[in-house]
Amino acid sequence: MSATFRWFDRNLWATPLVLFVAAEVIVIPLQVRSDKGILIEAVGKEARGDLYSSLSGSSSGLLGFALAAVAILAVFSPRRTVSRAARIREEDLATARVKVIGTLLTTSLMLLAVLVVSSLGIALDSGKHGNPILANLIFCCSLSAAIGLFLGGLGMGLSVLEKNRADRESVA
Repeated sequence: MSATFRWFDRNLWATPLVLFVAAEVIVIPLQVRSDKGILIEAVGKEARGDLYSSLSGSSSGLLGFALAAVAILAVFSPRRTVSRAARIREEDLATARVKVIGTLLTTSLMLLAVLVVSSLGIALDSGKHGNPILANLIFCCSLSAAIGLFLGGLGMGLSVLEKNRADRESVA
């Protein structure tokens, strides 16, 4: 179990992808067993169109947030320090920021997938019953993007707090 946590710690960017695959493994058998459909495919035609529009708008806004966070984190660079311990600490913080950037980029990929698939859903999914493939992709990508945004936002918040603390220490 600890080896799994260590792997995720070293490869934080993979968390949204692993969650996507796990969600697919759970949702596909449920879709196959269901006669009436699950998720978006079970929703009525009009509500499905509204849902696709809402998902399209929400995912584009969140995609912008994630990419802005990547730009902000990319600007932070290790500060020059005199002591060896402070230099190691700055390098560790820089490594952590790179991991958060990777997570946010993977999350951005998931958000882009939600945006593209929901935009396609507006145009293509107008039948009485919803498209199970579109419903599956949107749900699994949305779930993994939500977790990725949580992890990336948490990492960005910690990074900004640590940067502010280090700035206060260097001034004092």
